[in-house]
Amino acid sequence: MELFKCFLVFEMGVIIGVLIMCLFQINKFKD
Repeated sequence: MELFKCFLVFEMGVIIGVLIMCLFQINKFKD
């Protein structure tokens, strides 16, 4: 169960990272 929690936190971190990258790409594209 503990391993699953660690995996969930890792997945959340990856998703947040991807969202931030997408936001930067959108901002760059707008300029």
